[in-house]
Amino acid sequence: MVGHQQLTAAREDALVADFDQAPVPRTSLLEVPVDDPVAGVVRAMTVAPLRKRWFAERIGRMDDDTMEQVDIALRAALDL
Repeated sequence: MVGHQQLTAAREDALVADFDQAPVPRTSLLEVPVDDPVAGVVRAMTVAPLRKRWFAERIGRMDDDTMEQVDIALRAALDL
């Protein structure tokens, strides 16, 4: 899930980036490899709203360094 915490709390949906559980080597700035809490890759080029009720459980939280990489990828993907 990506997005501003207060905006997400006020809405029925949440912005999410695509996450693929198949570990893939990083091939571009827009793909961020993740190994904790679940191994895979965040693809920042695909961001979409999903209804919060579709989320069954919280799997975990990525560390600050990984989230910084995701932030950089999102800024590049969204041209911010």
